[in-house]
Amino acid sequence: MERSFELRKRYYSLIGAGIEPVLGPPASAADIAGFEAHIGYALPPSYRMLLSLHNGWRHWEGDTHLLALDEMLHGPYADWVRDWKREAHGRGQVLIVQGLVVATALYADTGLILETALSLKGGEMTIVDWDHREIARYPDFLELLRRDAEDWEALVEEEVRGTGDT
Repeated sequence: MERSFELRKRYYSLIGAGIEPVLGPPASAADIAGFEAHIGYALPPSYRMLLSLHNGWRHWEGDTHLLALDEMLHGPYADWVRDWKREAHGRGQVLIVQGLVVATALYADTGLILETALSLKGGEMTIVDWDHREIARYPDFLELLRRDAEDWEALVEEEVRGTGDT
């Protein structure tokens, strides 16, 4: 997680994006348990681990944020996700309707969705990267973060080579 975070910061700096990723403070065990009670099922262990380290991540990818628990329940992101789910229902996009949107940008059909309809070994849930359609699937958040760091490392290397930075 830390590697992915640092690579994002470096990339945004290299391209002069004016974006500063920010990791949220840890979620307490009580906060996580309360959220699970509200949604009616246990979160996957890898996602629980992420929340226990950082409850939210501003600028996960540009304007897409990994949402803090309270943002999934209240406020503009929760409102947007409800609207997105209504629209997805009309389009027959079951994953969005049934899944838990854990990352999104306001007013964009993009983000990360936990596939809650299917629990995998050890209580994990598939995480789907969505940008108007399914882009990729990951078996858990650890794999998502590992692959994500590889992608951001490649972007940084490409930018460094292109700008001559060392």
